[in-house]
Amino acid sequence: MNEQLGVMNPITEGRIGRAMFRYFLPLVAGTIFQQIYSLADAVIVGRFVGKAGLAAIGGSATTVIYIVTMVFTSMFAGASVTLSQYFGAREEKKLHEALHTMAAFGILVSIVTTVAGVALSRWAMTMMRTPESLMTYSVQYMVIYFGGVSTVILYNMGSSILRAIGDSKRPFHYLIVCCVLNIVLDILFVVVWKKEVAGAALATVISQGVSAFLVMRALVRNKEMEGIPFRLSLRVRDLKEGFNGKILKHQMRLGTPGSIQSVAYGISNILIQACINGFGEDIVAAWAAYFKTDVIVWAILNAFGVTVTTFVGQNYGAGKKERVFQSVRVGLVQSSLLVVAIVILLMSFAHPLLCLFLTDEDVIQIGVTMMHQFMPWYVLSVILEIFNGALRGLGDVKIPTIITTCCILGLRIPWVTWIVPAYHEVLTVILSYPMTWSLALMMIIPYYLHRKKQMGRVVVR
Repeated sequence: MNEQLGVMNPITEGRIGRAMFRYFLPLVAGTIFQQIYSLADAVIVGRFVGKAGLAAIGGSATTVIYIVTMVFTSMFAGASVTLSQYFGAREEKKLHEALHTMAAFGILVSIVTTVAGVALSRWAMTMMRTPESLMTYSVQYMVIYFGGVSTVILYNMGSSILRAIGDSKRPFHYLIVCCVLNIVLDILFVVVWKKEVAGAALATVISQGVSAFLVMRALVRNKEMEGIPFRLSLRVRDLKEGFNGKILKHQMRLGTPGSIQSVAYGISNILIQACINGFGEDIVAAWAAYFKTDVIVWAILNAFGVTVTTFVGQNYGAGKKERVFQSVRVGLVQSSLLVVAIVILLMSFAHPLLCLFLTDEDVIQIGVTMMHQFMPWYVLSVILEIFNGALRGLGDVKIPTIITTCCILGLRIPWVTWIVPAYHEVLTVILSYPMTWSLALMMIIPYYLHRKKQMGRVVVR
């Protein structure tokens, strides 16, 4: 409580379980709406272009796009921990500098990524052994998407900033508008104007452009949060004056490990996608459709990870040690129960869900089998995300990144190199995921308990 201003921050004051769930709800809804961009593409392309179009936008192209997007999403999520900690400690000057430093960096990398992504699209598809029948669609989708990738980067940067200071509602509201726009544009470009995969890509880029504009406008028009001055200026002079090299170094120290981890996941996913491509077009289409149905699960994973990071970060900055630990406990219980419930629901309706994307009954049945074999393992992933989120909130990212990256690369690369060729089945590919999560948990949990014991001996601040 700020007694002078009479303002209470629900993240650092009051009942933590209720506050955490209220923060989580718009965040998870926003994440789901963000994923609905690609979901709408998949449904409409699968129905009106066919399984080749669906395999193109849900296969190799999406794998590369996911890697690039997650690199910067993870970078900004880590960097925004500085905002959480300065906000919790009510350090106005450092908060102002952290905001403008992060914004300047985001603008720069969005320009570089756009140029590199467009230039390397065909090369990336060739390296992933994309089937020739899918090459034209895949390259087309990649070039258009990367032409507008700056909108994705700026949206994720802006929303990370807002969430770090406890505002998960405005990013959600903007995504509702943009999701509706995306669906309308999908129908216009693909169904009415017959632009096929290129139309789906254009609809996504335009919609994401609107979300980026809205979130950046919110930061520019903002005046204060919880009684603390908080406003972004995009004028070059103000960005230069607010830029702080030491804070950027600190933000990179927190954000880079997450990006490295995303790259490790990306490399393993590229190898796995290359394995899936070797099973033929039907398996590729079923795999793509399946990964469009589990959007809710991944939304919960990501949203609870961000929630725990924000709660731990702000309470750590405010010196409230017990609320740090309580945030982790509550996050574990809430996220695990919710994921189990959602997984049971999705598995029960596997066939009708896949019918949204596919019309070929044989491919649908392949997808149903994939769902039943894969989804029960997601509870391992959500537990891993909670502990990683907690450690990020403490500013401890180096060791968790080393653990997770070593598990991903050290297990999945040998797995797809030797085990998958020896037991050439889709189930063999699927098993690489839970094995990685299990191995990582066996090391992350003891490390978190070690950090907790260390914190018990010192005053947090």
